[in-house]
Amino acid sequence: EKERDKERRNLHVQVREATDMDEKTDERVAQVRLTGPVARYDVATTSGTGGCLSYDDANRKLLAVQDGKVLAWCMEEHQKNDNADPAPEEMSVEKQKSGRKGRKRTPDITYVHPGRAINARFSLDGTLLALERTDAEIEFVEQDDPSLLVWHKLKTQASILGFFWTKCNASNFVVITTNGVELYQVRAKERLVELRQVKKHKVAWCIYSHESRLLLLAKTRGSGRMYGYQFTAHECVKLPKFYVDESTLEPRKEDFTILVLYGRIYCCHFDRTACKLSLYHLFRDAILKEMDVPVYSAHVRASAVDNTLIVHAMQAKVPIVLDVYQGELQMVSTPLPIGVLLRGKRRNDFVMEVYGDGWEFLAPDLVLDRRAGLLWRLALDLQGLSESTSEPAQLAAFLQRRDERQYPPPGPQALTLRLVETMLLERAEVSALSSVFRVLAAACSAAAQSVREKPDQQRKGMPGGPDSPCIPVWMMLERVFGPLESQGHLEGRYLLSVLTEYMWAMEAHAPGQCDPMLYAKIISLSLCMGSHEKLYQLFRPEAMPPVHVLSPLADLLLSMSMEEDWDPYSASVLEDLMVDVSSRGGDREQCVRLLLRQGRLLASLRFLRRWRVDSLPPRVFLDAAWSTQDPSTYIAVYRFCCDSMPGGASVLGTLARDRLHQAIQMSYDA
Repeated sequence: EKERDKERRNLHVQVREATDMDEKTDERVAQVRLTGPVARYDVATTSGTGGCLSYDDANRKLLAVQDGKVLAWCMEEHQKNDNADPAPEEMSVEKQKSGRKGRKRTPDITYVHPGRAINARFSLDGTLLALERTDAEIEFVEQDDPSLLVWHKLKTQASILGFFWTKCNASNFVVITTNGVELYQVRAKERLVELRQVKKHKVAWCIYSHESRLLLLAKTRGSGRMYGYQFTAHECVKLPKFYVDESTLEPRKEDFTILVLYGRIYCCHFDRTACKLSLYHLFRDAILKEMDVPVYSAHVRASAVDNTLIVHAMQAKVPIVLDVYQGELQMVSTPLPIGVLLRGKRRNDFVMEVYGDGWEFLAPDLVLDRRAGLLWRLALDLQGLSESTSEPAQLAAFLQRRDERQYPPPGPQALTLRLVETMLLERAEVSALSSVFRVLAAACSAAAQSVREKPDQQRKGMPGGPDSPCIPVWMMLERVFGPLESQGHLEGRYLLSVLTEYMWAMEAHAPGQCDPMLYAKIISLSLCMGSHEKLYQLFRPEAMPPVHVLSPLADLLLSMSMEEDWDPYSASVLEDLMVDVSSRGGDREQCVRLLLRQGRLLASLRFLRRWRVDSLPPRVFLDAAWSTQDPSTYIAVYRFCCDSMPGGASVLGTLARDRLHQAIQMSYDA
């Protein structure tokens, strides 16, 4: 144990860890950046005799086997900290006493017997290590066993092409050989490895993606025939066979990648002869080819970052950002050179060649530089994408489909607000703004629908979840329209046209997300500019706002009528609109009270009789009539209350009758 502790303390001599206590970003505009490095290892040791380097995608760990040790860097920890504040983290009292910092950067160590190693993968619970020693033998080692006991050696009859762990009830360990797929059940407590089933195939090579639980197999070299299996929680499902496009060059393993985009599983195949990337949508019962993307390069690799397809043109040394949504290519940006976001104190002690020969792309978003001994994470630079994309509607849709948690400021929401603000300052065409507003309204509707759904019913990676960067109406008014109007950057009629288009977009695509402040702003601008006819057209009976905004809108209009000094005609238009909004909103009592506040006593009584509003007591109208100091008005209102209100004269009270006698006497005296 003392020797092991000594080895752990001296490990930093062999393994240089990457920290996020400092950062450096190149100043070039870029759409995709390398962040990290998230792991650094000794190239000489892992590439020597017996050493190996492999990526365990099920546990998201980079495994380096060297000198009887398995070093494991956990990518999940780095992913959580990639977008964090690069300043040094403050340590708690306990951590200061122990001398440890809050973020772990050193790799975990598992000790094994020295010897040759080809591949390694941990079980999904992290207790077992499967270590491939030869092309026909796999050892199982318990991670925390100090005796380094190899409690089972699995030997196959054919050459091993790959292996992985699953959560399938039928089999939790799968080995692919040149003769087929072998399904095993590994019981750690019983130290038992049981062969459950063998699916016999001639296999040339295989690819497995833990994210999609999909195993893709090639039957023979030089043939485009492909087939595969998907490992669900209950069974192993065989997928239909399919054929990739034939070419003069035989398909290679390096030309295939399995990616998940917006919840859809794709097999990406690069045709080196035609220089195109083909996307095959994989279903359980069918395989559909959705599209071909020309890439104009003879050496291409593919990655996925936040549901965005990144095509790496290795010869041109540029990444191509493609947004494939619902089977269609939504956005293609002009390629720019890849950027680098360096983190860590020792950021200048290595030499990196961009898109070098030693680069290996690990699905979905990692890049391993085997020559430099560095592991990088790919990240989208949304600000660079915003600056290099010329289609505002496509850019807005792309930003609204991003996950707000994955990006440092300015995030997708802030960049969307900046896009709208820039278009307004440049006086963009109203039609162009209308396209953007429709996108934003659809995003608000999707976010609201996602919140209403149960979490277990939401599809992973689909836009519109709780972390959606959707922009509610109040935010658009406060952060874009309000400041620009107060600073005098927008002419009144242009602003009115834009707000009207925004209102129509919200009513058409997200009626439940409409805000009464938007309607109040449109009404105020229309009255200020004397656009009364347009106001009547916007708020005609068949084009009234949604019901849920009518009542608060009536309150806003009442406040507007009391705070602003309107000309007589505008005031009458506003009053009519208030009454119309209140009555159609179903709050007819509020409408009667509005009429009374305006001093329109007789109009309120006509409204009350027409709509049979019986929730207001007669005293409200009698007090309003008495305050006019007109005896004839009081006598008329008293008679109305006796004839039209429930209870008649019996509920009017003594005070009302005394006032009636006074009003009659006053009329006689007059």
